[in-house]
Amino acid sequence: MAKRRTKEIAIRKILGASDLQIVNMLNRSFLILVLAANLVSWPIGYIFTNNWLSGFAYRIDMPIWPFVIATLSSVIIAVLTISIQARKAAVNNPVDALKYE
Repeated sequence: MAKRRTKEIAIRKILGASDLQIVNMLNRSFLILVLAANLVSWPIGYIFTNNWLSGFAYRIDMPIWPFVIATLSSVIIAVLTISIQARKAAVNNPVDALKYE
């Protein structure tokens, strides 16, 4: 996504956006998708896991902490990977991206 938006990032840099603002802009769009995916998957995962656990002789309740850990780990992985790529795109010289316009 950062490579597709190089011209937009270059224009933002020329207009005075800092590297941190560009990284935050790219992170925000991905974090919304990651959180939405987690909100959709929580009920589905709970229903499947609860049905699977009900087949055993000893019943246990499904705790919420595995879902919280999965959400936190997916958010941390997404932020790290997107930040690295966005930082690379933000550090590039904006003239190179707009040279042929």
